[in-house]
Amino acid sequence: MSTPQSPSTAERAYLIWEQMGRPEGQALEHWLRAEIELALAEPKQRLISEPVAAPRRGSTQEGVSRSSVRVTPGVTTGESTA
Repeated sequence: MSTPQSPSTAERAYLIWEQMGRPEGQALEHWLRAEIELALAEPKQRLISEPVAAPRRGSTQEGVSRSSVRVTPGVTTGESTA
């Protein structure tokens, strides 16, 4: 998939052709290489263009605020203090 910031397959294939010294008879190889390069670059561009919301400060992955968790010395998970 091509975005306005990314080159099309044809544009990338043309650049590859020029970089290789404009050889004749290798258009398919240049086109396939361009498709591969653009496919590998696509996930990176998606990460840049689709920001992920950062977790809120002071929260854990489970969504429990660290300040709401009470730690009692000598008590392990699943045991009661009563």
